[in-house]
Amino acid sequence: MRNLRVALGATAVIVALLAATTVAGAAGEKPGKASKPAAIGKKKPHVLRGPRGPRGPAGRAGPQGPAGPQGPAGPTGPAGAAGPAGAAGAAGPPGLSGYQRVGAPTVPVATGGTDVSALAECPAGKQALSGSYFTNVATAGVKIRTVSSGYAISDTTGNPGWLVTVANDGTVAGSLHVSVICASVG
Repeated sequence: MRNLRVALGATAVIVALLAATTVAGAAGEKPGKASKPAAIGKKKPHVLRGPRGPRGPAGRAGPQGPAGPQGPAGPTGPAGAAGPAGAAGAAGPPGLSGYQRVGAPTVPVATGGTDVSALAECPAGKQALSGSYFTNVATAGVKIRTVSSGYAISDTTGNPGWLVTVANDGTVAGSLHVSVICASVG
């Protein structure tokens, strides 16, 4: 009996599902979807229309919209024409002029290691820029060593120049020749 009740209950469920599917199919709906209430018996009336009328006047312009985003940069334009020449600049500071080399008389350098000095002086109004000297050390027995070499001012004339002091530690006497480079400055 129990089996009979289960079989009848299952049959009743199947019949109910088939009935619902048939009703939904008759209404043109897909099974399992909720159906909308149908307006049964309502038809749209047929309306007759006449010819289309002329276009009406344009309405007022609406408000301006917001600004759009910045666009990409355009290509570089062609170079412009050259401008006019500028005014002449101020005169620069004066430079060097009257460049000259002045040599002092050659002085003998005796043996015995005694200091010997020679001064090459610039003419009045000129400044000493640099100096140089040479000795005859290539002679056999001459051993001249430099004690000092540099800018100096003459005690007698007050002119600038180049002073060199040497000594001879050799057995043969030598000689010293001093030169100075001078120029007018400023």
